[in-house]
Amino acid sequence: MNLGPSSDKVHPSDVQISKREVRETARHNPFSGWPRQGEPWNLGIETDYQTGVGPGLACFVRPDLPMGVPLLDVNEAHRDNSLAQCPLGFYCPFLNVSNADTWPVLCPADTYCEMFRLMGNRCMGMFEPMACWYGFYCPDPQTILVCPEGYYCPSGTITPHKCRIFSFCPTGSIGEVNYGFILLFLAIDAIVFAYLIIRKAHDYTKQGLPAFTVLPFYSRWNNKRGYRSALKLEHAPRSTVTAVKQRTSEPTTLLGSEDLKKAARISLEQGVRISRSSTVGDGVVRLSMTHDLDTSFTTPRVFVMEPSTLDIDYPDVEGGAGDDLSSDLDGLGDLDLISIVSNVSPLIEAFRAAFNGRENLRMNLKFNQLKYSLGEKVILEGISGEMQAGKMTAILGPSGAGKTSFMNVLMGKVARTSGQIAINGIPAEMHSFRKIIGYVPQDDIMLQELTVREVIHYSARTRLPRDWSGRQVDELVDSILKVLNLEHVAHMLIGDEVNRGISGGQRKRVNIAMELAAAPLTIFLDEPTSGLDSTAALKVSKILRSISRVGLTVVAIVHQPRIEIFNTFDNVLMIVPGGRTAYFGPVKRAQSYFENSLGFVFNRDSNPADVLMDILSGRGKMKHEGPSMRIDAIVKFWETTGREQIQSTRDNNSGSFRSMPAINSVCDEADVEAVRTMAEMVNTRGASFLQQLWNAHQRSITQQSRTFGHLAMEIWVGTLSGLIMGVAGRADEMYHGVLVSPYQQLSSNPNEWFLGLYGTLIGVAVAMAGGPAGVRLFGEERVIFWREAASGHNALAYYLGKNISAIYRVALSSLHFTGVYVFFSKPTFALEYQYALVFLNFFCIYGIAVVVSMSARRENASLLTVVLGLLCAIFDGFAPSLRDARKSGVDFLFTVFPNRWAAEAQCMSIWLF
Repeated sequence: MNLGPSSDKVHPSDVQISKREVRETARHNPFSGWPRQGEPWNLGIETDYQTGVGPGLACFVRPDLPMGVPLLDVNEAHRDNSLAQCPLGFYCPFLNVSNADTWPVLCPADTYCEMFRLMGNRCMGMFEPMACWYGFYCPDPQTILVCPEGYYCPSGTITPHKCRIFSFCPTGSIGEVNYGFILLFLAIDAIVFAYLIIRKAHDYTKQGLPAFTVLPFYSRWNNKRGYRSALKLEHAPRSTVTAVKQRTSEPTTLLGSEDLKKAARISLEQGVRISRSSTVGDGVVRLSMTHDLDTSFTTPRVFVMEPSTLDIDYPDVEGGAGDDLSSDLDGLGDLDLISIVSNVSPLIEAFRAAFNGRENLRMNLKFNQLKYSLGEKVILEGISGEMQAGKMTAILGPSGAGKTSFMNVLMGKVARTSGQIAINGIPAEMHSFRKIIGYVPQDDIMLQELTVREVIHYSARTRLPRDWSGRQVDELVDSILKVLNLEHVAHMLIGDEVNRGISGGQRKRVNIAMELAAAPLTIFLDEPTSGLDSTAALKVSKILRSISRVGLTVVAIVHQPRIEIFNTFDNVLMIVPGGRTAYFGPVKRAQSYFENSLGFVFNRDSNPADVLMDILSGRGKMKHEGPSMRIDAIVKFWETTGREQIQSTRDNNSGSFRSMPAINSVCDEADVEAVRTMAEMVNTRGASFLQQLWNAHQRSITQQSRTFGHLAMEIWVGTLSGLIMGVAGRADEMYHGVLVSPYQQLSSNPNEWFLGLYGTLIGVAVAMAGGPAGVRLFGEERVIFWREAASGHNALAYYLGKNISAIYRVALSSLHFTGVYVFFSKPTFALEYQYALVFLNFFCIYGIAVVVSMSARRENASLLTVVLGLLCAIFDGFAPSLRDARKSGVDFLFTVFPNRWAAEAQCMSIWLF
């Protein structure tokens, strides 16, 4: 070929090449395309001109072409020979700056070479500067050496790059095969797995089960052992079981039912602390009584109750709901009395502490002419009355009558159209006192992954006075567990339809306990007996009744209750369709009011509550056997005559509860002071922001530890995504671009598109792996968040606590993805930087999933998140490109989506390497 001004051809035999150098280079070269002895520098393409030709000797595959095109200004190079020198990073073995015939030239490419270049390969002529081949390094333009072991050498390497620790770099490595991330995530997986096993074993021990229950084979072995034991007992002779009474040095007294009633009155009226010192398991109940002030109680005494006096069945409350404490106790069975004596007493003490020592603090509610409308539709109209502390008030009415709307208006959840609400006779808004008001929704809204005690403890720790110690909180939680008979299931999981936990009745009691944990003055309940059998519903009603006697105002919506449940309430508000009042007064007067005053018939074999529901629906039977009295007439009679009749009766038989002053009337100092104390309590209630954040974080960690399957699946998907990305994107060299000036024309087709495609595919993989997992973070807790926010929880603390707890699993998923991905793809830039890009991309997808889960339905959120994640992956500037986006005026979409910045950062890190 011709080298510039000289027309003399250079024959291959005229160029002296060290054959040893050729052999060594060929022996260490890991690429099959590297030319061997006797081949031109054409990646193995066969030619007719090969005799005596060494590497780089021929100009492409046509050494007989007439001339090459100089790549530099020959005149300038003659004046300054240094201009002809190859730059560092290039390999020019035949260059002699003092010989113009060896200066860099561009040899015209034939068809084969042109195709090779278009495919990103190289085909170089003898005097064409060549970028130092990957797998080798060129300390100077005349020297090329194989990359030594422990180092890697991408194209253009001058000095080999040392491989990091935990990397595999054999001789001739292009990139490092790093397995450090794999070792790291395997070690973390082992630690996390061990932690989860230990925590699970701890949960089993709390439930009274052996720690070995956590082992899968233990349960099967234990079941077989239990079966063998049962077979032995089945064939064993029957024997009489005798109860051995525990000896005690304390003075004992035999208790009967009357003594229990007396003890209950002492407990409630004088503040005697009475605790159960043994269970009913042996037929004996031992109760210890102590008092702080009365010296007669300074020595603890033990009261033993004979088994014959125990009544396992809960008897009906005779004569309905009494107006004083004596009648309440007379209607209760022995087990109810034991519950009051041994359990309510500690609860009273805890509530007294929560009320700043004001044990007589009460919240009496009065409302007058409440009206609530939605547009032109009237939901409630003209409802007036009062709800006294220490009493249970039922709200009864047919479906759609406005019961829930009335409760929401009374609680301040929705703004009323007109009317007045007063607390202890002083006009006030209930919403301002929400921290000392409990609301039990109809559905049992609680986290299924937590235990009974954890659910109650979280509510208590978050809503009680912030200066309470952990011991005080624990004592209150223990008292609530005793009162609601939940001690035996305290460490059982709530569960759901798939993972069995506690029963429906127990869930309802836990639902109530969550509100009692806030030590409220008033509790509103939306159908607390719905979904329960009659026995469980009656137990819940009796528990609520005993709680009300502590001094709480209890208001509950009931729907078709059995007579025993209905009679546990003191007062009832009956609402007819249209949100109007048909009756508001004592439960025991309701039947006589509708019979004697309105002429309705109550059959002896009918449930009075069902008859009342028929009357409120306009289907009641009249004594004169005519058509039922119209609902409008029932309401009108109540407003004109009925209210005065019931009010006069209540004023004459108010019992221990005094009548509440009218709204806007002159209130006594005690009422004013009580409302002032309530306002002060509201300011001190609730944990601090940091404490709530920590509580939310710890609760979320507990949830994640008990949903190991979700975590394992998320990690597995991340690992599989990284594996697919690493294998699919595996290449000899991740990137090669255009050569520096003036050698651009020697460049093969750059693979910049490969980087863009890589960024897009990583975005797709992250969207598929992280999107559905992020939906579970908040999507399944929306109703729980709404309930907690309505009770005064700090929404920001909850959100941050949940997000911080999710960072650990995001980091773990990103680590698995990155570890497998870099093992196969061998990126040349910092691996820590690659992990940071993947982690931030995962975190952004989690954020998008959180937003979607809060706005879309749960069943649609996962699919919608994946679709949005794919959009994020596509709008990264690869295809469509940013240039096209700017022309179309939609470049702002690329700015919004996170994968654009992740792909751009990855490209920049490779270009700057």
